[in-house]
Amino acid sequence: MMSRSNGHTVGRAVGGKVGEGGGRDRVTLKCATPQVSEILNSIKVIKMFAWERPLAQRISDIRCMEVDRLKQYGYVSALQVRHLSNP
Repeated sequence: MMSRSNGHTVGRAVGGKVGEGGGRDRVTLKCATPQVSEILNSIKVIKMFAWERPLAQRISDIRCMEVDRLKQYGYVSALQVRHLSNP
């Protein structure tokens, strides 16, 4: 069976009451918490590195489109200035 204690799940003996077993479960929980946190942080880092290349490629593609549009805008603006300044 499992019980909840202070927001953490701790195991208890079958047929035992909550609170029996004393500090054994709490000690195990205190030892396990940093390890679980380290594992979760490692998973986050691995996921971040897995997305790094595809995300960088996507950003690069978007930036190229942006630069192309800015060039087109510059050409059109130059043509308008030239056309309007020629009487």
